[in-house]
Amino acid sequence: MSSRIDAIQTIYFRQISRAAQDFGDHEGVGTPRITRWILQFEDSDTPLAVKILGEITYYSSENIRSMVSQLVRLTYGRFHPISRNRILFIPIGRPYEGSSVVARVLRDEIRNERQIKHMSDLERLRPGTFDALVFLDDFSGTGSTLRTWWDMVEPIVLPRRVPFAIALLVLNCRARQVVEEFANILCVTELDETYNVVSARSGRFTAAEKEKIIHYCRMTGCSDEYQLGFGDCGLLVAFKHLCPNNSLPILWHTCERWEGLFKRSGL
Repeated sequence: MSSRIDAIQTIYFRQISRAAQDFGDHEGVGTPRITRWILQFEDSDTPLAVKILGEITYYSSENIRSMVSQLVRLTYGRFHPISRNRILFIPIGRPYEGSSVVARVLRDEIRNERQIKHMSDLERLRPGTFDALVFLDDFSGTGSTLRTWWDMVEPIVLPRRVPFAIALLVLNCRARQVVEEFANILCVTELDETYNVVSARSGRFTAAEKEKIIHYCRMTGCSDEYQLGFGDCGLLVAFKHLCPNNSLPILWHTCERWEGLFKRSGL
């Protein structure tokens, strides 16, 4: 085993070092974990594992700060000429979820704590104290989570009779149609169909490589609904604070038989 580790770290030193640098602000990810992850692939599939590393779309802390800044500009542009301090930003998820990461960065960006509220605050605010609502989240893969959220909050939001939008850092194309049924969308980045790396429409991997990737996804031991990523999204996407389950399970599923490269969630 040690000879194989030495060979991998020597032959693929540049690629592993680059991945360790790119993913370095995700908890626990460094050269040792990346090497262990590669070792789970058969010798003949080591080049494929390294290729997968290079195809991962990763959003670091720096990326997230830049994207939040862009999202603020998009928001103010969409709701112009409403006064900026009359626009409220409300994270969609619970305190430990990705939307709270966006909200923390947003506080530094707009420097106005009073513009950032929670759903519980919205229920208590008097009519006329705000003119627009922006609901924040980091990512939507299929739109199903947002659809469930909307079913719960619709009776609270609609009676306010103000314009509103859902603002996302990253939107997977599969989610757009679902979310647009009930809200306008603001997003910094939209992932098109080529990001489903095991689909026929994506040219990132050959047909033979896709079959191998699917084989390793099954090897992780995750349940059937996640074997191609939840919703069969087939993504290779991760954030500093989480790896969505719409990504292939080789990235995030950890059990006795497989160690994911990234944490499924965690701040």
